[in-house]
Amino acid sequence: MMQPMTTVITHISALQLYRTGLFDNPEAGMRQPARQPEIARAIAHAKPSRNEAEALLADMPQDAEKPVHLLVADERARCRSNLVRCHVPPPVLPRRALTRIDSDRYVASPHFLFQQMAPSLSLVELVCLGFELCGDYRLSNGAERGFRQRDSFGTPTSFQQLADCGPWTKGGKKAQLALRFVCAHSASPMETIAAISLTLPCAYGGFGLTKPQMNYRINLSKNGRATSGKSYVVADICWPEHKICAEYQSTQFHTGAERINADAHRQTALEERGYSVFEITAQQALSEHGMDGIARAIAKKMGRKFRPQASWAHKQQAMRKDLLTWHGFDV
Repeated sequence: MMQPMTTVITHISALQLYRTGLFDNPEAGMRQPARQPEIARAIAHAKPSRNEAEALLADMPQDAEKPVHLLVADERARCRSNLVRCHVPPPVLPRRALTRIDSDRYVASPHFLFQQMAPSLSLVELVCLGFELCGDYRLSNGAERGFRQRDSFGTPTSFQQLADCGPWTKGGKKAQLALRFVCAHSASPMETIAAISLTLPCAYGGFGLTKPQMNYRINLSKNGRATSGKSYVVADICWPEHKICAEYQSTQFHTGAERINADAHRQTALEERGYSVFEITAQQALSEHGMDGIARAIAKKMGRKFRPQASWAHKQQAMRKDLLTWHGFDV
Protein backbone atom coordinates (compact mmCIF):
# COMPACT_ATOMS: atom_id res chain seq x y z
CA MET A 1 0.00 0.00 0.00
CA MET A 2 1.43 3.38 -1.02
CA GLN A 3 2.17 5.78 1.83
CA PRO A 4 0.24 9.08 1.31
CA MET A 5 2.24 12.22 0.61
CA THR A 6 2.85 14.38 3.68
CA THR A 7 3.32 18.12 4.08
CA VAL A 8 5.37 19.56 6.93
CA ILE A 9 4.82 23.27 7.67
CA THR A 10 7.83 24.95 9.19
CA HIS A 11 9.66 28.18 10.11
CA ILE A 12 7.61 31.43 10.04
CA SER A 13 4.62 29.62 8.47
CA ALA A 14 4.45 27.32 11.51
CA LEU A 15 4.62 30.29 13.86
CA GLN A 16 1.74 31.96 12.02
CA LEU A 17 -0.36 28.82 12.46
CA TYR A 18 0.34 28.73 16.19
CA ARG A 19 -0.63 32.39 16.49
CA THR A 20 -4.06 31.75 14.94
CA GLY A 21 -5.13 29.50 17.82
CA LEU A 22 -5.92 26.64 15.45
CA PHE A 23 -3.97 24.31 17.74
CA ASP A 24 -5.89 25.13 20.90
CA ASN A 25 -8.58 22.47 20.50
CA PRO A 26 -7.22 19.01 21.44
CA GLU A 27 -10.50 17.41 20.30
CA ALA A 28 -9.60 18.39 16.73
CA GLY A 29 -6.65 15.99 16.89
CA MET A 30 -4.18 18.84 16.93
CA ARG A 31 -1.17 19.47 19.15
CA GLN A 32 -0.40 15.76 19.19
CA PRO A 33 3.41 15.34 19.33
CA ALA A 34 4.62 12.90 16.71
CA ARG A 35 6.77 10.00 17.89
CA GLN A 36 10.20 9.39 16.42
CA PRO A 37 9.19 6.61 13.93
CA GLU A 38 6.27 8.75 12.77
CA ILE A 39 8.58 11.76 12.32
CA ALA A 40 10.92 9.69 10.16
CA ARG A 41 8.02 8.48 7.99
CA ALA A 42 6.58 11.97 7.66
CA ILE A 43 9.88 13.42 6.46
CA ALA A 44 10.56 10.49 4.11
CA HIS A 45 7.23 11.12 2.35
CA ALA A 46 7.42 14.92 2.41
CA LYS A 47 7.62 15.26 -1.37
CA PRO A 48 4.70 17.49 -2.31
CA SER A 49 4.22 18.48 -5.92
CA ARG A 50 4.10 22.15 -6.84
CA ASN A 51 0.30 22.05 -7.05
CA GLU A 52 -0.01 20.26 -3.70
CA ALA A 53 2.30 22.72 -2.01
CA GLU A 54 0.54 25.76 -3.44
CA ALA A 55 -2.86 24.30 -2.49
CA LEU A 56 -1.69 24.41 1.13
CA LEU A 57 -1.93 28.22 0.99
CA ALA A 58 -5.71 27.91 1.19
CA ASP A 59 -5.35 26.47 4.71
CA MET A 60 -3.02 29.19 5.94
CA PRO A 61 -4.23 32.32 7.80
CA GLN A 62 -5.43 35.06 5.47
CA ASP A 63 -2.68 37.44 6.59
CA ALA A 64 0.04 34.77 6.41
CA GLU A 65 3.28 35.80 4.79
CA LYS A 66 4.26 34.23 1.51
CA PRO A 67 6.00 32.04 0.57
CA VAL A 68 4.79 29.17 2.76
CA HIS A 69 7.71 27.29 4.32
CA LEU A 70 7.84 23.49 4.12
CA LEU A 71 10.23 20.73 5.16
CA VAL A 72 10.90 18.25 2.36
CA ALA A 73 12.58 14.87 2.31
CA ASP A 74 15.71 15.84 0.40
CA GLU A 75 17.11 18.17 -2.26
CA ARG A 76 15.27 16.32 -5.03
CA ALA A 77 11.93 16.94 -3.30
CA ARG A 78 12.20 20.72 -3.57
CA CYS A 79 9.40 22.17 -5.71
CA ARG A 80 9.89 25.25 -7.86
CA SER A 81 7.38 27.95 -6.96
CA ASN A 82 7.50 31.57 -5.82
CA LEU A 83 4.75 30.71 -3.33
CA VAL A 84 6.68 27.94 -1.57
CA ARG A 85 10.08 27.78 0.10
CA CYS A 86 11.44 24.33 0.80
CA HIS A 87 13.89 23.40 3.55
CA VAL A 88 15.82 20.14 3.86
CA PRO A 89 16.01 19.00 7.51
CA PRO A 90 19.16 17.80 9.28
CA PRO A 91 19.92 14.07 8.99
CA VAL A 92 18.25 13.30 12.32
CA LEU A 93 15.43 15.33 13.77
CA PRO A 94 15.26 15.65 17.56
CA ARG A 95 12.45 14.22 19.66
CA ARG A 96 9.30 16.35 19.68
CA ALA A 97 10.36 18.01 16.43
CA LEU A 98 6.96 17.73 14.76
CA THR A 99 3.34 18.11 15.81
CA ARG A 100 0.60 16.26 13.95
CA ILE A 101 -2.24 18.29 12.45
CA ASP A 102 -4.03 15.37 10.80
CA SER A 103 -3.15 12.10 9.08
CA ASP A 104 -0.91 13.63 6.41
CA ARG A 105 -0.08 17.13 7.66
CA TYR A 106 2.47 18.11 10.27
CA VAL A 107 3.91 21.33 11.64
CA ALA A 108 7.24 22.04 13.31
CA SER A 109 6.73 21.84 17.08
CA PRO A 110 7.14 25.10 19.02
CA HIS A 111 10.40 23.74 20.46
CA PHE A 112 11.84 22.88 17.03
CA LEU A 113 10.41 26.06 15.51
CA PHE A 114 12.41 28.13 17.99
CA GLN A 115 15.63 26.53 16.82
CA GLN A 116 14.63 26.84 13.15
CA MET A 117 13.98 30.57 13.48
CA ALA A 118 17.28 31.30 15.21
CA PRO A 119 19.46 31.88 12.11
CA SER A 120 17.07 34.46 10.62
CA LEU A 121 16.45 36.47 13.82
CA SER A 122 18.62 38.77 15.88
CA LEU A 123 19.34 37.61 19.43
CA VAL A 124 16.82 40.11 20.83
CA GLU A 125 14.12 38.96 18.39
CA LEU A 126 14.82 35.35 19.33
CA VAL A 127 14.45 36.19 23.03
CA CYS A 128 11.11 37.88 22.20
CA LEU A 129 9.98 34.72 20.41
CA GLY A 130 11.05 32.65 23.42
CA PHE A 131 9.00 34.85 25.77
CA GLU A 132 5.97 34.40 23.50
CA LEU A 133 6.25 30.61 23.15
CA CYS A 134 6.97 30.17 26.87
CA GLY A 135 4.39 32.81 27.76
CA ASP A 136 0.62 32.88 28.10
CA TYR A 137 -0.13 34.94 24.99
CA ARG A 138 0.28 34.92 21.21
CA LEU A 139 0.80 37.98 19.06
CA SER A 140 -2.14 38.53 16.70
CA ASN A 141 -2.76 41.34 14.24
CA GLY A 142 -6.46 40.54 14.29
CA ALA A 143 -6.92 40.87 18.06
CA GLU A 144 -8.09 44.14 19.61
CA ARG A 145 -5.08 44.34 21.93
CA GLY A 146 -2.64 42.94 19.37
CA PHE A 147 -2.44 39.59 21.18
CA ARG A 148 -4.58 36.74 22.50
CA GLN A 149 -4.30 34.90 25.80
CA ARG A 150 -3.05 31.36 25.18
CA ASP A 151 -1.42 28.62 27.26
CA SER A 152 2.35 28.39 27.09
CA PHE A 153 4.00 25.70 24.97
CA GLY A 154 6.60 24.93 27.62
CA THR A 155 9.29 26.40 29.82
CA PRO A 156 12.73 27.74 28.88
CA THR A 157 14.09 24.51 30.38
CA SER A 158 12.02 22.31 28.07
CA PHE A 159 13.06 24.40 25.06
CA GLN A 160 16.67 24.22 26.23
CA GLN A 161 16.51 20.43 26.33
CA LEU A 162 15.77 20.29 22.62
CA ALA A 163 18.40 22.94 21.81
CA ASP A 164 20.95 20.89 23.77
CA CYS A 165 20.13 17.87 21.59
CA GLY A 166 21.14 19.65 18.43
CA PRO A 167 23.66 22.44 19.11
CA TRP A 168 25.42 21.31 15.96
CA THR A 169 22.43 22.24 13.81
CA LYS A 170 22.18 25.67 12.23
CA GLY A 171 20.97 28.07 14.90
CA GLY A 172 21.44 25.63 17.77
CA LYS A 173 24.07 27.61 19.68
CA LYS A 174 22.20 30.86 19.17
CA ALA A 175 19.02 29.23 20.49
CA GLN A 176 20.91 28.02 23.57
CA LEU A 177 22.18 31.53 24.27
CA ALA A 178 18.79 33.21 23.80
CA LEU A 179 17.03 30.77 26.13
CA ARG A 180 19.30 31.88 28.98
CA PHE A 181 17.42 35.19 28.91
CA VAL A 182 13.85 33.90 28.44
CA CYS A 183 11.37 33.93 31.33
CA ALA A 184 8.27 31.75 31.47
CA HIS A 185 4.68 32.94 31.88
CA SER A 186 4.75 36.48 30.61
CA ALA A 187 1.08 37.40 30.14
CA SER A 188 1.38 40.16 27.55
CA PRO A 189 3.73 41.80 25.04
CA MET A 190 4.16 44.85 27.31
CA GLU A 191 5.27 42.66 30.21
CA THR A 192 7.76 41.04 27.83
CA ILE A 193 9.07 44.42 26.62
CA ALA A 194 9.58 45.60 30.20
CA ALA A 195 11.19 42.34 31.38
CA ILE A 196 13.63 42.10 28.46
CA SER A 197 14.62 45.77 28.81
CA LEU A 198 15.31 45.32 32.52
CA THR A 199 17.10 41.98 32.48
CA LEU A 200 18.91 41.49 29.18
CA PRO A 201 22.67 41.75 29.89
CA CYS A 202 24.33 45.10 29.28
CA ALA A 203 26.41 43.48 26.54
CA TYR A 204 23.19 43.19 24.52
CA GLY A 205 21.70 46.58 25.43
CA GLY A 206 19.67 45.71 28.52
CA PHE A 207 20.07 46.88 32.10
CA GLY A 208 21.41 43.53 33.32
CA LEU A 209 19.13 42.98 36.31
CA THR A 210 18.81 39.42 37.55
CA LYS A 211 16.22 37.15 35.94
CA PRO A 212 12.77 37.64 37.54
CA GLN A 213 9.71 35.46 38.03
CA MET A 214 6.87 36.44 35.71
CA ASN A 215 3.33 36.53 37.13
CA TYR A 216 4.55 35.32 40.47
CA ARG A 217 1.99 34.41 43.14
CA ILE A 218 2.42 36.21 46.47
CA ASN A 219 0.30 34.98 49.36
CA LEU A 220 -0.95 37.86 51.48
CA SER A 221 -0.94 38.26 55.23
CA LYS A 222 -4.14 38.50 57.25
CA ASN A 223 -4.00 42.29 57.10
CA GLY A 224 -3.26 42.17 53.37
CA ARG A 225 -6.24 39.91 52.76
CA ALA A 226 -8.46 42.30 54.69
CA THR A 227 -7.12 45.28 52.74
CA SER A 228 -7.36 43.80 49.25
CA GLY A 229 -10.18 41.30 49.68
CA LYS A 230 -7.90 38.61 48.17
CA SER A 231 -5.82 35.79 49.61
CA TYR A 232 -3.01 36.37 47.12
CA VAL A 233 -1.91 38.64 44.30
CA VAL A 234 0.03 37.88 41.12
CA ALA A 235 2.97 40.22 40.49
CA ASP A 236 3.75 40.90 36.82
CA ILE A 237 7.54 40.94 37.20
CA CYS A 238 8.92 39.83 40.53
CA TRP A 239 12.25 39.30 42.28
CA PRO A 240 11.04 37.46 45.41
CA GLU A 241 14.57 37.14 46.80
CA HIS A 242 14.76 40.95 46.89
CA LYS A 243 11.09 41.53 47.78
CA ILE A 244 10.72 43.68 44.66
CA CYS A 245 8.03 43.63 42.00
CA ALA A 246 7.36 45.73 38.92
CA GLU A 247 3.76 46.13 37.83
CA TYR A 248 2.73 47.10 34.31
CA GLN A 249 -0.10 49.62 34.44
CA SER A 250 -2.20 49.24 31.29
CA THR A 251 -4.27 52.28 30.40
CA GLN A 252 -6.91 49.86 29.09
CA PHE A 253 -7.43 48.06 32.40
CA HIS A 254 -6.09 50.40 35.08
CA THR A 255 -8.32 53.45 34.70
CA GLY A 256 -11.53 54.44 36.44
CA ALA A 257 -12.06 55.15 40.13
CA GLU A 258 -12.93 51.55 41.05
CA ARG A 259 -9.87 50.07 39.34
CA ILE A 260 -7.52 52.74 40.68
CA ASN A 261 -8.84 52.07 44.19
CA ALA A 262 -8.30 48.31 43.73
CA ASP A 263 -4.73 48.92 42.54
CA ALA A 264 -4.05 51.08 45.60
CA HIS A 265 -5.32 48.34 47.93
CA ARG A 266 -3.21 45.80 46.03
CA GLN A 267 -0.07 47.90 46.42
CA THR A 268 -0.76 48.44 50.12
CA ALA A 269 -1.15 44.66 50.59
CA LEU A 270 2.16 44.00 48.81
CA GLU A 271 3.97 46.63 50.85
CA GLU A 272 2.53 45.11 54.01
CA ARG A 273 4.25 41.84 52.93
CA GLY A 274 7.51 43.76 52.66
CA TYR A 275 7.55 44.22 48.88
CA SER A 276 8.71 47.35 47.11
CA VAL A 277 6.42 48.02 44.16
CA PHE A 278 7.54 49.84 41.00
CA GLU A 279 4.85 50.83 38.51
CA ILE A 280 5.62 50.83 34.78
CA THR A 281 3.32 52.66 32.40
CA ALA A 282 3.10 52.04 28.66
CA GLN A 283 4.81 55.36 28.04
CA GLN A 284 7.73 54.34 30.24
CA ALA A 285 8.02 50.84 28.77
CA LEU A 286 8.24 52.28 25.25
CA SER A 287 10.75 54.97 26.19
CA GLU A 288 14.51 54.68 26.72
CA HIS A 289 14.43 57.38 29.40
CA GLY A 290 11.38 55.89 31.10
CA MET A 291 12.94 52.46 31.48
CA ASP A 292 16.26 53.99 32.48
CA GLY A 293 14.67 55.58 35.55
CA ILE A 294 12.81 52.39 36.52
CA ALA A 295 15.88 50.17 36.03
CA ARG A 296 18.17 52.39 38.08
CA ALA A 297 15.63 52.61 40.90
CA ILE A 298 15.22 48.82 41.03
CA ALA A 299 18.99 48.28 40.82
CA LYS A 300 19.50 50.69 43.73
CA LYS A 301 16.90 48.83 45.80
CA MET A 302 18.75 45.59 45.04
CA GLY A 303 22.01 47.14 46.16
CA ARG A 304 23.47 46.97 42.66
CA LYS A 305 25.32 49.64 40.73
CA PHE A 306 24.64 50.22 37.07
CA ARG A 307 27.87 51.20 35.30
CA PRO A 308 27.48 50.65 31.55
CA GLN A 309 30.42 50.88 29.17
CA ALA A 310 30.68 53.65 26.61
CA SER A 311 29.27 51.41 23.85
CA TRP A 312 26.15 50.56 25.87
CA ALA A 313 23.98 53.44 24.58
CA HIS A 314 24.43 52.28 20.99
CA LYS A 315 23.68 48.68 21.95
CA GLN A 316 20.56 49.78 23.82
CA GLN A 317 19.24 51.63 20.78
CA ALA A 318 19.75 48.55 18.62
CA MET A 319 18.15 46.34 21.26
CA ARG A 320 15.09 48.56 21.62
CA LYS A 321 14.65 48.77 17.86
CA ASP A 322 14.45 44.97 17.60
CA LEU A 323 12.36 44.69 20.77
CA LEU A 324 9.71 47.22 19.74
CA THR A 325 9.61 46.32 16.05
CA TRP A 326 9.03 42.65 16.92
CA HIS A 327 5.93 43.69 18.88
CA GLY A 328 4.56 45.90 16.11
CA PHE A 329 5.62 49.34 17.32
CA ASP A 330 7.06 51.92 14.95
CA VAL A 331 10.59 52.99 15.86
